[in-house]
Amino acid sequence: TECPAGTYGASERLEREDDCTACPRGSWCAAGSTAPTACKAGTYGAAERYDDEGDCKQTDPGFYSTVGAVAQSACGAGTYAASEGATKCELCDAGKYQSEPGKSLCVPCEKGGYCVEGAASVTQCSEGFFSAVESATSNATCKLCPRGHECRAGSPSPQPCGSGTAA
Repeated sequence: TECPAGTYGASERLEREDDCTACPRGSWCAAGSTAPTACKAGTYGAAERYDDEGDCKQTDPGFYSTVGAVAQSACGAGTYAASEGATKCELCDAGKYQSEPGKSLCVPCEKGGYCVEGAASVTQCSEGFFSAVESATSNATCKLCPRGHECRAGSPSPQPCGSGTAA
């Protein structure tokens, strides 16, 4: 007896269909299978008894999977997956960041700070410095606050000191 699609048997010649085993999650089994075939990386098998490779679902943008996965995994902060079917997540480029998991893109680093490769947040310029540069990639863009101005941490521009005060 040949095992039906969605199941497999330990050998090709089985006495009866009851000897067949349900194809496990993360794999698929064509009719007559003697072993499950793992879902490819970038896809996953959430249920048992898949009988065709096309039953394995592609991962969503912002998610990835490895061979034989039973679920898609979210890309972590500082990474992204731009399209469906990702096998891994990419690091955010310098000048961009992503603070949330499961995202399909990274966002430009705001003025007042900078973002290194794989940044999960903006690193603010220190107090006494400012940066008017968007998508900055290093602290070299943090400039010393000019005399007579105030620059709080993360400041995009110097603010004049009020009358009667000095910096």
